[in-house]
Amino acid sequence: MEYRDGNARLMEGITLSEYLPRYKYLLYHYDFGDDWHHYIKVTGVYDAFTERLPLLIAGEGNAPPEDVGGESGYEEFLGIMEDPSHEEYEYMHDWAESQGYREFDFEQTSHFVKYSLRW
Repeated sequence: MEYRDGNARLMEGITLSEYLPRYKYLLYHYDFGDDWHHYIKVTGVYDAFTERLPLLIAGEGNAPPEDVGGESGYEEFLGIMEDPSHEEYEYMHDWAESQGYREFDFEQTSHFVKYSLRW
């Protein structure tokens, strides 16, 4: 992919592995309002991979709900969700479900990555 002028473009004939020997970490900037920064560590490159679909090979942990308020909001959210006796627990639980918050499921996420990001 090439990113120029706010637009991403598929770059035919160029593989990610051409960039990765030099860069072992990728920075993913998500939700510009809450300003999340995720670092993706590259642990291996499969040069013989010929599929045009992305493939998830590992994953763990839950993603924060949408619009939780950045890192500090997520920390507060987790604190409330760890304590069912907290006065805001029921509200926060219902709100989180409405935002698509759920436990990480590798098979479901793998399917989503593979089939919803077609080019």
